[in-house]
Amino acid sequence: MGKLIKNDPSFPIPIKEGRTRQAAVYFDTKQIEYWWQLKVEEVKLSNKI
Repeated sequence: MGKLIKNDPSFPIPIKEGRTRQAAVYFDTKQIEYWWQLKVEEVKLSNKI
């Protein structure tokens, strides 16, 4: 996940609970599902060319 967050600007931003480094980090599952669907569509389109 760290690589995705760092290298893919379209990947959803994590929601951090608190300000410390050890605070829990959460993701909105709907945002992750939407991001994944966009990636699948990109692959489908690139394979058609």
